[in-house]
Amino acid sequence: AQLLGNLAYRDAGRLMPVPLKELKIPFRDKEICGYLHLPRDDKPMPIVMVSGSIDSLQIDFYRLYEQYLAPNGIGMLTLDMPGIGYSSQFPLVQDTSRLHQAALHYLCDQVPWVDNQRIGMVGIRLGGNVAARLSYLEPAHLKAAVCIGPGLNQFFTDPQLFNQASPML
Repeated sequence: AQLLGNLAYRDAGRLMPVPLKELKIPFRDKEICGYLHLPRDDKPMPIVMVSGSIDSLQIDFYRLYEQYLAPNGIGMLTLDMPGIGYSSQFPLVQDTSRLHQAALHYLCDQVPWVDNQRIGMVGIRLGGNVAARLSYLEPAHLKAAVCIGPGLNQFFTDPQLFNQASPML
């Protein structure tokens, strides 16, 4: 179902006003796959990176882009959390923001459609932890962070609690 969903999403992406761009971000001899949505591609745009939790995929956030970001001239890069979707080859560890940090640097250095002075992040549930960590680690690159229902402090700072999490998490 996940494979078919991604294939259908990429097919639909070709029909968008600005075709969907699939980014392949190098990370530790592997690749992080992200979908870049742009309202225009004639000049650099502000971008919001979006991630959910381990129960959502990056294809779940198109409505956020279509209804709220694109009408305001803001692009969106979606990324899967470690352990799920296109990021399933990367385990979820206490450094939850390592993939997103690599994507942030890639956006700043390699993607011409991105205004690297106006990059933000929205993290939903476990993605909120990523947004909070990334805003602390990358204040020069990440200009805004929004955490919606995040899992933050004690779960990630207390190794006993972290080790009690289910294998799925």
